[in-house]
Amino acid sequence: MSENNDVAQAIKITELESKVKSLEQKNADLLKEIENLQSQQGGETEHTLKLSELEGKIKKLETDLEETNNSKQGLEEEVDRLNKEKEEFETKVSECDTSLGEKSKLEEELTSVKTKLTELETLKENNANEIESLKNELLKKDEEVASAKRELENMKNQHDEKEGEIKRVQDKISELEVQRSDFETKIAKLEDDNTQLRNKVTDLETQLAGSGDLKAKVEGMQESLKRFEIMASTDSNYALITTLEKYKVMELKRLAMTAGVATHTVLDYLKKLEAHGLVEIETHGRDDPNPTIKLK
Repeated sequence: MSENNDVAQAIKITELESKVKSLEQKNADLLKEIENLQSQQGGETEHTLKLSELEGKIKKLETDLEETNNSKQGLEEEVDRLNKEKEEFETKVSECDTSLGEKSKLEEELTSVKTKLTELETLKENNANEIESLKNELLKKDEEVASAKRELENMKNQHDEKEGEIKRVQDKISELEVQRSDFETKIAKLEDDNTQLRNKVTDLETQLAGSGDLKAKVEGMQESLKRFEIMASTDSNYALITTLEKYKVMELKRLAMTAGVATHTVLDYLKKLEAHGLVEIETHGRDDPNPTIKLK
């Protein structure tokens, strides 16, 4: 019976030592993973994956620690059992009125049990120290994970700020593209007007091809037309007329903004056009700051 107990205790001690070494190796590997994570300057996605992997290893370490605690509990139960066995041997030694040889044998067995009990108590204390060390290491890993999470959150905040800046730039580009489209429309309108005027000049040239005097007048008109085109391209009032011709009805402020001319300047010019019956200024109450302009 004593030899069987020796073998069983030796096996349990060996298994416990193997588990402790395994936990130490896993702890060392985990420290290396954390050092690698702190030294890397990669992107947000890689950082998140490393953090997730680190959390998984910490959970595995917690599981191993729980198994070690279970082994410790089993060891404590074994110590309790040996204590009971010791008490039984002591009872037998004290009460047994047998031969000296049998008593000596019992005393030897008792001594052996006491030795094993001492060894197990030592192992139990060492195991408790190892468990406490593992708990401290686990606490450090939790702190490192929290630090890594804070770093990840900072990276996400910086990413959100950059996305906001990109959105503002994209909105500005869209606004500029709208303005460009308006300018292209104005240019197309001017080119169309220019084509119509050139066609009229061509028609006049065809009709007056046989008359030298009239041809001279046409040439003079062409020069005047060129001067008019140059003046029109630089005159803001021409932009007002072309805009009104396009939309027919517009509010004063929108017309001024589209033509790029001050509101009071546009209103003064429109009053002159209204006096000649070319436009109609429709107000909405007294001192209306934004009347409706209609092209007649």
